[in-house]
Amino acid sequence: MQAATQSVYTPGIIASLLSLGEIRLQTGRADESFRFFNKGLPLVETLKQQQGRLRVYKGLATAHAQTGDYASAYQFQSRWVALKDSVFNEESTKKIAGVQAEYESEKKQAEIELLKKDQRVAQLWRNAVGAGLLAALIIAALVVSRQ
Repeated sequence: MQAATQSVYTPGIIASLLSLGEIRLQTGRADESFRFFNKGLPLVETLKQQQGRLRVYKGLATAHAQTGDYASAYQFQSRWVALKDSVFNEESTKKIAGVQAEYESEKKQAEIELLKKDQRVAQLWRNAVGAGLLAALIIAALVVSRQ
C-alpha cells in the first residue's frame, strides 16, 4: 500500500523538489539547490521522466557553475544537451510518423472514394444497358406483333 501511495505522489514530489532547487538558484543560493536536485535525480530516473531529467541536469549544471565547479558544470551541461537532442529527435520522429499516418489515411480515403465513384458509374452503365436492351426487346416485340 505504501509503495502505491508513494508512486501516486512521486510526480508531485519531483515537481516540488525541482522547483525548490530552481528557486534556490534564482535567489543566489546555489549551494542549497544541490540538496533538491540530488534528491530529484534518482526519482526522475526511476520514473523515466525526460523533462524532469532535463530540469535536473540544467539545474545541476547551473549550480556547479555558480559555485565554481566548472568541470562538473560541464558534465551536467553535456548530459543536458545530449538528452535535449534525444528528446527533440524523439518528438520529431513522432511528429513525422503522425504526418505519415495522416497522409496514408487521407490517401486510403481518397482511394475508397474513387472506388465508390467507379462502382456508381459501372452501376449506371449496367442500368443504361439493361434499359436499352429492354427497350429494344419491347420495340422488337411490338414490330413482330404488328406483322
